[in-house]
Amino acid sequence: LGLLVMALAAPLVGHAIDRGHAPRTMRAGALLAAITLLASTAATSLIGLYLTWIALGLAMALMLYEPAFGLVQRAIEDPVERFRGLATVTIFGGLASTICIPLIAMLVDAAGWRWTHGALAMALLIGAVVMETLAFPALRDHADSAQESDSITPVRPRVPWRVGAPFALSTLAAMALSALLIATLIDRGQSPTAAAYVLALLGIMQLPGRLWVLSGRHGGSVATMLAGPLMLQAAGLAIVAISQGLPGVGIGVALFGVGAGWSTLARPMVIQALYGSAHAGSLNGSIARLQGFARAAGPLAAAAAYHAFGYATLFGTLAILLAALAAVAALIKPRSAVIAGSGQA
Repeated sequence: LGLLVMALAAPLVGHAIDRGHAPRTMRAGALLAAITLLASTAATSLIGLYLTWIALGLAMALMLYEPAFGLVQRAIEDPVERFRGLATVTIFGGLASTICIPLIAMLVDAAGWRWTHGALAMALLIGAVVMETLAFPALRDHADSAQESDSITPVRPRVPWRVGAPFALSTLAAMALSALLIATLIDRGQSPTAAAYVLALLGIMQLPGRLWVLSGRHGGSVATMLAGPLMLQAAGLAIVAISQGLPGVGIGVALFGVGAGWSTLARPMVIQALYGSAHAGSLNGSIARLQGFARAAGPLAAAAAYHAFGYATLFGTLAILLAALAAVAALIKPRSAVIAGSGQA
């Protein structure tokens, strides 16, 4: 429910970002998330849980990658520094799964989930104060000038399906892998702990993927940024589909994770290269909406396909679809052959 609300709100948030309101959306998101987490500590019913996630879904749309990408793209004029800024956002965002979730689990074990929600609310507020005092003042003047220079573009371009579909299918495949991997490995006789360690590679390996993109060794073209992650994810799913033991499955999950980390950073850079920064917020929001629907529906669709066709057929089919989309994406001809800020800029 939270992911669905996030998806529905993404285009509206994108429009606000294009009007230069990224700092406002991030302030509102942090405040809403903190208030919601504090209020959730008093929840005693299922309705309270649903209301919590409705509010958190809106907060996620207001404060996660889309407004952060929009602020960086509009505030940093130098292409190389802009690329580094976007990469930094995704690298730190990746710490949510590799560092923050284990720490939160420890807090829940030590103090219970209600106290943990209160601690997270305070952490959000501290983060908001840091953004307000250190980040926003340094970026505001550049963002305002970017808004004035970009306001001459009257028509917002549409995201073609061959640009949006790769990100949506990549997200759907990631949700399918996350939802089914542990249960399938347990059914094959593996322990829950071993299965959880294998799935953890999906989050851990996203960080090396983003660092590799930041190094500029990927070539920097739009075709590479779109097709490269899809090919890695397709190879990873194919290995998972045919592997019987943990080592093979682990290699497949690790490959998929590298591709997923690369894909997160690819989206804002591809949009920037194809359409410029004037409508980057709206266009990123449109793709984020597709990804949000994939996140919300992915586990249910994957479970239904698993029961109908089996594990190997499901992931083999997803691998074929990802590879096919990679071939289509490789044919896209942007205005600039190389993404500014990459190793070849």
